[in-house]
Amino acid sequence: MNKSLLNEKKKSARLFFKKKRDALLQPYREEASRNICAHGLKWVTSVLAGRESVSTVCAYLQTGSEVDLMQLVKNLDCQVAIGMPRVVDKVTLEFRMWRAGDSLVMNRFGIPEPSDAAPLASVNSSTIFFVPALAVDQSGVRLGYGGGYYDRFLSKVPGGCIKVAVTFNAMICERLPVDSHDIPMDYILTELGVQKL
Repeated sequence: MNKSLLNEKKKSARLFFKKKRDALLQPYREEASRNICAHGLKWVTSVLAGRESVSTVCAYLQTGSEVDLMQLVKNLDCQVAIGMPRVVDKVTLEFRMWRAGDSLVMNRFGIPEPSDAAPLASVNSSTIFFVPALAVDQSGVRLGYGGGYYDRFLSKVPGGCIKVAVTFNAMICERLPVDSHDIPMDYILTELGVQKL
């Protein structure tokens, strides 16, 4: 598939899944987010029990109709270091240390993020990343917002890492358009639980 056709397919998929997610009723999204946090906490706890080397979990701060992971982050705060994303420029994402109660600033996209005064999060092959997804397919292809921030960042983590796409179950599909630079996910976390890919 040529690049321009692939880009059009991705653009169309983003519009479709954004509209579909926005159409989910807020009470449903809130209840689903609580269930997602509960499943995520149980899963991370089991991973921590079997892999003492996991010292950092990187999540994200919800915007719009995304899954809200704040309860998961608060519950993990006393167990591991938490990293949150910060947009540095038009192509660069970094993760800064964050604890519940720390101040946040709004970036140019209107998304809350840690300030640049917060220490950089230490990431490695055992770091768990909870990655926001508009949609994800059964092979682990994740559909993001099109900026490529996560793909670029995750491709540079030494030795790879543990990548978990976070979305509502309604956003799982059979197949999404995929580019060569798209980083596949290892797991999907929805309100139904954690699925290994």
